[in-house]
Amino acid sequence: MHDTTSEVLRILTALGVSSSPLEPNTELTQLGIDSLKFIDIVLGIEKHFGITFSSETMVPESFRSPSTIAASVEKHR
Repeated sequence: MHDTTSEVLRILTALGVSSSPLEPNTELTQLGIDSLKFIDIVLGIEKHFGITFSSETMVPESFRSPSTIAASVEKHR
């Protein structure tokens, strides 16, 4: 999963989620992400990994941090 977390961090950086470096456990809610940016994140992650998140995964806990996003990706592979 470490590689998945690294990929998620790269995607989030490319999407401009934060102007400062992100860590695996960075709380994304503290970065002031709005709903449109959240949709960009979900779509970017799904496209990059070739997955579609289930409705059960589309909860705040799954997208709390880069590491929780990576765990969600791994469940859908």
